[in-house]
Amino acid sequence: MFRRSLARFKKRPLYFLHINKTAGTTVTAAFGECMRRKGVEQYLLRERICGPQEFEGLRSLPADRIDSYSLYRGHFGLLLPQIIQRPCRIVTILRDPVRRIVSHYHHIKRSPDRKHHQRIVGGKMSLLDCLEDEVLRPIFWNMQVRHLGWSPLISREKLLQFDYEPWDDPQSLPCAEDEQAMVKRAKETIDQAEVVGVTEQLPKFFGKVAKTIEIPFQPPSNRRMVGEYSAELSPSEISQIQECCNLDQELYDYVRSRVERTGG
Repeated sequence: MFRRSLARFKKRPLYFLHINKTAGTTVTAAFGECMRRKGVEQYLLRERICGPQEFEGLRSLPADRIDSYSLYRGHFGLLLPQIIQRPCRIVTILRDPVRRIVSHYHHIKRSPDRKHHQRIVGGKMSLLDCLEDEVLRPIFWNMQVRHLGWSPLISREKLLQFDYEPWDDPQSLPCAEDEQAMVKRAKETIDQAEVVGVTEQLPKFFGKVAKTIEIPFQPPSNRRMVGEYSAELSPSEISQIQECCNLDQELYDYVRSRVERTGG
């Protein structure tokens, strides 16, 4: 039952476009488990699954090897299709924008290995402080739209020379007149994607992925799903966060409408 689907993997790689704090770790683990199933691994060997899931790790691979995989999973946004220069079958999932930002902030704050942990903890910065900080603002500002609607207008060779995570770059923040162009491109990415979902409807997303790739696909039993933070935010705080994810909200509403209409 896997032969037809796996043949498509080889012609057009599957790419789980992972956006921070959208249940992506759970989805990534599910991909790993389904690829290890008996009857799958013999056709899609482990070496055809790209290991790095951060841009720094991806660019460290030999150029010809980057192009060789059948399955990619990571925080690469639209940079990956630009690098491998062939169409991908994109699978992605979005989350309520305000909840995503709050979760992202707490994730960095509790994770000493994260790049900006010390700046936040050492500076005793609140989430609202981060949204006003010129260094930290790019990692929160409309992250979902930027992953799905932005890539730098440079050559593949120069892109592979980046020595930082592109999402930290203030240059990835568009000027006001370019914002709707980015949203438009993000919506086009969604329209062309193989499967899209929202974290609030994870079972529907997993079912759609399983049907699309024709391989059993379900959440790992030992992983908890997306958590929520119970701390209440004041209306003023919510309003300030919404200003930082206004484009994400437009895209999220667009995706929710598609999921409700077509299932993903």
